[in-house]
Amino acid sequence: MPAFRSPYCGQIKKILIIFQEWDWKVEIMPSVYWGGDVITIGDVFDTIYLHLDQPIRQVTWNNTSTERKRIAKMRCRERGDRTKRRIDWLGGTSAFGNLEFFGHSVDEYTAEGGVWLISFAPGRTVLPA
Repeated sequence: MPAFRSPYCGQIKKILIIFQEWDWKVEIMPSVYWGGDVITIGDVFDTIYLHLDQPIRQVTWNNTSTERKRIAKMRCRERGDRTKRRIDWLGGTSAFGNLEFFGHSVDEYTAEGGVWLISFAPGRTVLPA
């Protein structure tokens, strides 16, 4: 799949993706595994996947709503896992929606390739392997 790993023509080396609803920020950098010079689409999706596969921290769990906990527990059971992960917060909306350009900086953070908001689409649910 050459286009998936081909560098973007703009030669971007850093972007920031914001998961606005959950106040998560993810910095995307070139992957040494895929060449390491510039960000590829693969780098974006790999990094998002790794971020969503992280366990939910106890402090986050303690400070969330009963409804969000219910959704996360349900998704965790559906995955057949005991560890609640960030992907579980998404409930039934874990299919990729889009990336929307937000600007060049946020909270005193500037990224050469800009700051982007990510959204997920309801419907087909994609569970991590």
